[in-house]
This record gives sequence, C-alpha cells and structure tokens, in this order.
Amino acid sequence: KPRHGAFFIGAFELPQTPRNRTEFSVLVCSLKNALGYTYILLCEENHIYTGSTINIKKRFEDHLNGDGSNFTEAHPPIRIVYLEKHDRIDKAFEREKQIQRWRRAKKIALIEGDYKQLKELSIPYRDLKVGKL
Repeated sequence: KPRHGAFFIGAFELPQTPRNRTEFSVLVCSLKNALGYTYILLCEENHIYTGSTINIKKRFEDHLNGDGSNFTEAHPPIRIVYLEKHDRIDKAFEREKQIQRWRRAKKIALIEGDYKQLKELSIPYRDLKVGKL
C-alpha cells in the first residue's frame, strides 16, 4: 500500500509529487535507469498493439481494465504475445517506436520468432530485386 502523499509512476514510489519542472526532470532522469519492457498485445478482432512500460503486470491490467490506451479501450487485449526486457526504460521506448513503424507482417514474424522472414521483411523495398515488366 502506498504511503500517504506518495506519488507512483509505474513501479516506482516517490516521496511526493514533483512540484516543479526541476523535480520532474530529476524524476525522469531516475526513471531512465529503470528496467523497461517492450511488449506486443494481441487484441480483439486480431489487432496488434505495441507498447513499453516499467511494470508489465500493472500495464497489462490497465489495458484489460480499459485504462491502458485509447486503442486498447476500443480493442480489448486478449494476451501478451511478445515481450522484451531492456536495461533501461528509454531503450524499451525506443524499441517500441521502432516496432510501431513496422508493417504487420514484420511484427508477426517477430512474434512467431521467424528470424528468416524477419530478415527478408527488413530489406527496404528499393533494394528488392524485382523483375522488370
């Protein structure tokens, strides 16, 4: 149970809510050193959602309760289908943004562990050897 006046961000309990920009900056810097996770959810209607967090259990519960994001509120999650652990939360966030830029087929190859297909889908379109008509 949190102490009275405690401020929570993910799994980190702080003695008080940041009062100003400097305190907030110190908070953000301390969180950069936290463990982080990049995850992919399978949602209803076969949708895929990619996110990052420092507390995977709480974040998944938030998604299940409709509090995780607008997307998972509209498309409730079924289960976590992919999870990566990172040494720092900022690295998990960078990886989230990288995966979000991918096409669906590439995300599915990652989820399924099909590294041959993942490598093929990583080749830029301009570099594909396409036969001329």
